[in-house]
Amino acid sequence: MNTERHPFTPFLPDGCRLLMLGSFPPGEQRWSMRFYYPNFTNDMWRIFGLCFFNDKLHFVDTEAKTFRLDRIIPFLNERRIGMYDTATVVRRLKNTASDKDLEVVEPTDLKAMVRSLPSLTDIVTTGQKATDVLCACFDIKVQPKVGENVQFGFDDRTLRLWRMPSSSRAYPMKPERKAEFYSRMFTHYTTKLKNMTNNKITIIGIAGGTGSGKTTVVKKIVEALPPHHVAVVPLDSYYNDTSHMTEEERRAINFDHPDAFDWKLLIKQINELREGKAIEQPTYSYLKCNREKETIHVEPKPVIIVEGIMTLLNKRLRDMMDLRIFVDCDPDERLIRNIQRDTIDRGRTVSMVVDRYLKVLKPMHEQFIEPTKRFAHVIIPEGGDNLKGINMVCKYIESIVEK
Repeated sequence: MNTERHPFTPFLPDGCRLLMLGSFPPGEQRWSMRFYYPNFTNDMWRIFGLCFFNDKLHFVDTEAKTFRLDRIIPFLNERRIGMYDTATVVRRLKNTASDKDLEVVEPTDLKAMVRSLPSLTDIVTTGQKATDVLCACFDIKVQPKVGENVQFGFDDRTLRLWRMPSSSRAYPMKPERKAEFYSRMFTHYTTKLKNMTNNKITIIGIAGGTGSGKTTVVKKIVEALPPHHVAVVPLDSYYNDTSHMTEEERRAINFDHPDAFDWKLLIKQINELREGKAIEQPTYSYLKCNREKETIHVEPKPVIIVEGIMTLLNKRLRDMMDLRIFVDCDPDERLIRNIQRDTIDRGRTVSMVVDRYLKVLKPMHEQFIEPTKRFAHVIIPEGGDNLKGINMVCKYIESIVEK
């Protein structure tokens, strides 16, 4: 038997928070349009119409016997609802549109898809086969019953899986009854979406070489916004816990390499702040080369600034940002500032700072930090001394932040 590869690309709107997963599209001879749930006898878009508009035909073109893509696409984008299926390649055992006649040859890489959606909170499976594939992928031991949901963890995130009845006419339930199940799920989701939208949190990433003037830029942004409007999360607070290491091993750590940072914890806590939850931010001692026992309690604020040399390096973190800034500065200026700072704050001699700069800072900057400049929305040349550039950025941030 021949195999079939999925005919559609994933529909993943910006800021996608809800991902709906079926099993696989029917054969092309059954399509009434080139989009998800294309079979005109499938009830998915009638269910959507009932749930959101109390009108089964809102997305239906009865005369043409198709669905209104001109309404569907803008609606899904506005609601941040994504669409795809749990199988990428299948084999049809019979010439039907039924899931029971589908053999999954290649399941969708759902883990990669979820990782690409940092705002995702809820996943919906529409049918048993889709639920089976997803639960196997994420090792979910107990499947939710039809109309119910379970929470599961993945990559330090907590997601919610909803099991909805199949929208196929082969499923023995009227569209109106199916819509009752979907409506409960959509009500939960849209309420959460409305709350998160009404309490919009703007995340700003500020990167640049050590001594480039990032702190000055952060200070100016904080001063430009209303009091108590900003929470600053320094990347320097998220160096790995080295309690298990000897003092000699700690001293050998390259703190200017990406592997020195606890990216999982940082991403987890930025997600929590974005969801309106307070965090306990770790603290780090450069003298001990280890975390302190004390933490800093950080409340969510309308603006979250993530600041550090490699803030723009991690893609998952970068994708969470509404504005990405790179603070650029002449290497000689950065070296002078490093000497001034490290001799006072970190107990190093001038020769130690210069030696470290040549052996570590300079090559690490060229390999890891400088290339992230291409990910920035805004580059501020001349570092913290560029007051005109900083003021322009502050004005822009004021314009995008809800006060």
